[in-house]
Amino acid sequence: MQEVLIAYDNYQTERMTASDISKLWVQGLIAVLLILCLSLHLASVGLIGLMVIILATTFCGIVRATANKVAAHAGQYERHDNDTENNLEHETVSSRA
Repeated sequence: MQEVLIAYDNYQTERMTASDISKLWVQGLIAVLLILCLSLHLASVGLIGLMVIILATTFCGIVRATANKVAAHAGQYERHDNDTENNLEHETVSSRA
C-alpha cells in the first residue's frame, strides 16, 4: 500500500504547476488566518467562516462557470447539463402547466 501511495505522490508532484503551488500557499495562509482569528476572538465564528469562504473562493476558486448554463429567452428556458440523467435540452414554461 505504501508503494502505491509513494508512486501516486511522485506522479502528482511531477504534474504540479506554479499555479498549483501558489494555490497551496494561499490555502495555507488562509488556514493560518483562520486559526489566528478564532484564537484571538476577532469576530463571531460565522463571520470568520464567511471570510475564509470568500478568500478561498477568490484566490483558489473556479473562474469559469460553463458547466451549467441557463439562458432565458422570451419564456423559454434552455438548460445544458453534463449530467446524462438530467439532460434537458429544451423546456418551455407552457409545457409545465
